[in-house]
Amino acid sequence: MKRDISRLALLAALATAQAIAPVSMAQAQEAEDLGTIVLSALRTATERLRSGVSVSVVTAADIAKDRSTTVADYLTRLPGVSLTHYGPFGNTAELRVRGLGSGYLTVMIDGIRVNDASNPKNIFDFGSLLTADIGRIELLRGSQSALWGNSAVGGVISISTFGAEDEAGFVQKAQLEAGSYGTARLGYGLSYRDERAEFALNATRFHTDGYSTLRSGREADGGDAERLSFSGRYRLSEGLTLGGAIFTQNTRQEYDGSDAATYAMLDADNEQRRRETGARLFAEVNDGDSKHVFEVSVYDINRRFDEEIISSGVSTGRSQNAYDGRRISFGWQASTAFSDQLSFVYGLDHSEDEVSYVGGYGSLPADQVSTRISGAFGQVIWSPRPDLDLSASLRVDEDSNFGTFTTGRVAVAWQANEALTLSASAARGYRAPTIDERFGDYTSSGWVIGNPDLNPEESWSYELGAEWALASGGSLSATLFRIALDNRIQADFATAPPSYVNASGATVLQGLELGATAALSDLWTLQGAYTYTDGKGPDGSRVSGVPYHTFALSVDGEITDKLSAHIGMRLMSGWQDVFSRRDMGAFALFNAQASYQLSENSEVYLRIENLSDRDYEISDGYGTSGRAGYIGLSHRF
Repeated sequence: MKRDISRLALLAALATAQAIAPVSMAQAQEAEDLGTIVLSALRTATERLRSGVSVSVVTAADIAKDRSTTVADYLTRLPGVSLTHYGPFGNTAELRVRGLGSGYLTVMIDGIRVNDASNPKNIFDFGSLLTADIGRIELLRGSQSALWGNSAVGGVISISTFGAEDEAGFVQKAQLEAGSYGTARLGYGLSYRDERAEFALNATRFHTDGYSTLRSGREADGGDAERLSFSGRYRLSEGLTLGGAIFTQNTRQEYDGSDAATYAMLDADNEQRRRETGARLFAEVNDGDSKHVFEVSVYDINRRFDEEIISSGVSTGRSQNAYDGRRISFGWQASTAFSDQLSFVYGLDHSEDEVSYVGGYGSLPADQVSTRISGAFGQVIWSPRPDLDLSASLRVDEDSNFGTFTTGRVAVAWQANEALTLSASAARGYRAPTIDERFGDYTSSGWVIGNPDLNPEESWSYELGAEWALASGGSLSATLFRIALDNRIQADFATAPPSYVNASGATVLQGLELGATAALSDLWTLQGAYTYTDGKGPDGSRVSGVPYHTFALSVDGEITDKLSAHIGMRLMSGWQDVFSRRDMGAFALFNAQASYQLSENSEVYLRIENLSDRDYEISDGYGTSGRAGYIGLSHRF
């Protein structure tokens, strides 16, 4: 099943270095240049510290410091984030923000919502999303349903692929990387800009022989990914700009399984092939004091599983299963500035999800394969004084299955002095049961079946934050947070067969996030993040998969004018495994990277992951990487 790595070395690769944001490429350009401008917090360009909510910004330059392979791996460096990964590349990776898993996160790529409607929890699986074509990421924490609708309870992750370079004309970039586990990553980027037009094309190819999904397994599980993304815009006149984005990714992934009779994990010859495609078209209309964005987007995902059936240790045949999901969305958003102190953001959106299952593990009733949600929102942004910013949002959603739901959010940011900014917010959120949670039928396989009588989850989210700007450069931040979920949907294994139910009472996740960025000298900087999260269910039991402590620390700097270095550490402790509920041991991982500038346009780098070769577990029984080294070359021309 393994492919010949030597053929990959003939390709060249990776891409340009600028962001394309979901709201508009022009706004993204401004965000990239200013560094402190965010788009997701208020759905309009806003200085980060004036938004009143917790949001982190990651740029391509940040990612280049440690060149993490996947987006999920890099995001664990941010406050409030933890990751549960079930094996090597391509296997499921569930990102958690403030203790809430991917089913509570709205994930956007170039303005396209990519949550998988065919997944039981409607999650976006981060297991195969590479950093290769990523230009910018905004991580918005806390309940954001008032602006982003259903499921944005833990937060919003808005990802933009590389955009056009600042300079006019054509620019090309390429990268080649190879290393441990027979891994190779290649790519190519082409961008263009002039007075009216800009576009970017990025292509990536990735292969790894991998390591065993099963911790005690003897056979490595490899994977491949091919990704292509394109974005562009054209200014027809001073008042009208047209544009769009499209991406497609094909992923092949090998994984292990379990014995059908004993449920024990074992080596198995299993493979998943996944194809996902997203597209968005938009028109921006500038009408004096008002700006409008009209858009339509489509996201389609197909997952095909070919599995070896093993019962009592004997292979008895194979099973093929398929899961398809499609989402089509329409939207209109506008912003009107009444004065320098007062503005209004408002809009309408509509989306329809449709899913289908083919195979032996799951089925749906023929008349229950789609759901529709229409929403209207409005937000007032008011700055009564230069040091005070207020926002209030209200949204009404009409769900085809559950009727009307109203959410809201208020946020305030106060610049107490030149160095200190205080912020606070309170928000109401909701998450409707997914199609699978209501109607998924897994009776033949003994898995959790759907419950058509489920009610939506409701939530309240609160946070109180402070950020200090250091005189020497950098900042210190602290945020207290609390999220309370009512009617949380969970599996009830006391029934036969197990089914989903609404928990009676509140599930509460609360804690503290700390962040720090400091200049150690003119050439060296330090960045750190610590999160304490206490998650308790209605009966007082711990919420599984949620670590008490996560900590990330990194040091970056220049050794000479051509040689730079990065040293990073990530620690996680105090969590229970999601399935076995076993208390997991703490672990600390170290990585390092050195980069050497060969010329003005060429760079070579060496990266070592798990520097101390730590033997550790994130998920009970699942494999993790030992010490691994990678060497890469990037060139701009």
